[in-house]
Amino acid sequence: MNGRAKLFLAGFCLALVCMQARATVTINLDAADLRTADGQLMPLGGQVLLVASTNDATFGGPTPAAFASGGDVVLLRRSLDSGQPGYFQAGVNLDFAAFPGLKPGDPIQLYWFPTLTAGDASPGEGTSFGFYRHATGVDGSAPWVIPGDGAVVSVNFITVSQGGSNPNELGYANRFIARPVILSLTGAGTPNVVITWSATSNQTYRVQHRPDLNSGWSDLSPDITATNTTASMVDSSAGVNQRYYRVMIVP
Repeated sequence: MNGRAKLFLAGFCLALVCMQARATVTINLDAADLRTADGQLMPLGGQVLLVASTNDATFGGPTPAAFASGGDVVLLRRSLDSGQPGYFQAGVNLDFAAFPGLKPGDPIQLYWFPTLTAGDASPGEGTSFGFYRHATGVDGSAPWVIPGDGAVVSVNFITVSQGGSNPNELGYANRFIARPVILSLTGAGTPNVVITWSATSNQTYRVQHRPDLNSGWSDLSPDITATNTTASMVDSSAGVNQRYYRVMIVP
């Protein structure tokens, strides 16, 4: 075998190895009933997303500027075009190489935005949305996680009114995107810093901190559920020279 033939064979084998190492999965999604904030069936043309969390078991959720935040990635974004209001069906073939950090076992979650259309590049302030996931799966659904390489799974969200076991209220788009804004920091430089931010009543928030702009964010515990238009949390370990804070919505 001459040198050119050996080089060709080596290249062919390398390409074959790469093809074999390419991880793909198929997720078929079936959701009914998806509804608006006032309980009406979601109109045709509204937006439905399938999102994965690549870095932990929690979701950053949508923000006014983006459909996903933190370590979340949008796997599928599509209009509700089934021909039947409130009912959504879609399939997505995922190539892991197209989603850096995505891996089997990562949780996935459904979001729907009844008031948005395909032309909306971001949710915007005050947009209502609904969400759903189930770690183990109900009503014949597979677990709401990324399956293993080569798998084909179906993830279902079926409310009681459609013959499933999920409460109808889970199908309501009863969350609103309102960016939390830190209003004040008191006690800076002391062991007890009070962080106060703008909030929506009954919304749950998570406060995070980091020592500098180049470090990753760490959670403060516990999460805080607002009871008014503002919420506060005390960081009892903040006796440091410098600390940055941010507040996130917990879906």
